[in-house]
Amino acid sequence: MDDSHYLPPHQVDSTSTRLIRRAGERDGDAWRQLVAVYGPVVRYWIRRAGLAGSDLADVFQEVLIAVSRSIANFEREDGGAKFRAWLKTVTVSKVNDYFRHQGKHPLAYGGSTAMMRFVEVEAESTFGGDDDAALDQSEDAFLTQRILQLVKGEFREKTWLSFYRTSVDGRTSQEVAEELGISALAVRKNKSRVMQRLKEALGNTDPSR
Repeated sequence: MDDSHYLPPHQVDSTSTRLIRRAGERDGDAWRQLVAVYGPVVRYWIRRAGLAGSDLADVFQEVLIAVSRSIANFEREDGGAKFRAWLKTVTVSKVNDYFRHQGKHPLAYGGSTAMMRFVEVEAESTFGGDDDAALDQSEDAFLTQRILQLVKGEFREKTWLSFYRTSVDGRTSQEVAEELGISALAVRKNKSRVMQRLKEALGNTDPSR
């Protein structure tokens, strides 16, 4: 089920802002959720720089350490989009650190090849134009799915489907009840539960918009 169309970018940023704030306050659950949402995107950026396997894992850990140390000082009111730009800067910095280290060990890491990758990563830190816009759109869709999965995972399948079929697909409670093998009243109650949880996650915005 593709939920990516369901959550607009401004609501992705709103949800991210709350996670950032809580993570900055050393909330362990918020930190785990933040990593669950943004971790795959960070890995994607690192892979784009040409790293894989243990090298990717090492740089990823360095990024997480740097973020955990600095997130409390991040200007959280700037929102999720600004956080993503900051996170990208941290990631590029750690990737560059990796290639600088490689450049100091040419016999082990390839010397000039490593330095060439360093130059390429420097260029990647300032993506622009249509390519950057396309990348941002794909990241928005991915982040939307990750955030929805966090909420969806809190409910049983029939509970989530009661909400999704009625609110997103526009079907009646009776139609959904027949599909799921439950009463129409149960469908409405399930929908209400999920709606309430989404409102909490999205800061009391209307999730049906």
